[in-house]
Amino acid sequence: MSTFTQRLTSSINESKYKQYEIARKINMDVTRLSRIKNGQYNPTPYEIARLAKILDVSSDYLLGLTNVKVPMDSTTEKESELLQTFREMDENKQNYVLETTTLFSRYQDDKKSK
Repeated sequence: MSTFTQRLTSSINESKYKQYEIARKINMDVTRLSRIKNGQYNPTPYEIARLAKILDVSSDYLLGLTNVKVPMDSTTEKESELLQTFREMDENKQNYVLETTTLFSRYQDDKKSK
């Protein structure tokens, strides 16, 4: 199973909509959606975009280009504040923040695995 089909399947399962409702909302035949989900058909870029929108994930997530599910245009207030602060920093401070965040993330991952 490809990354796309795995992520599409899990996103549909996590959705508040049933598969037939998703198909209806994006004006797609339910059989076509089923075949896309099962890897029998390749979706068009337009279909990927519509699926991502209704499933509230990014197209990049469905395609396996990122592990971030949430579309970038739906940031929380804290995320927006963090991004604004980050953008106001000079490059050295930005690099420091990125390095520190990476180290912290690794530390948390190590802590979970023990």
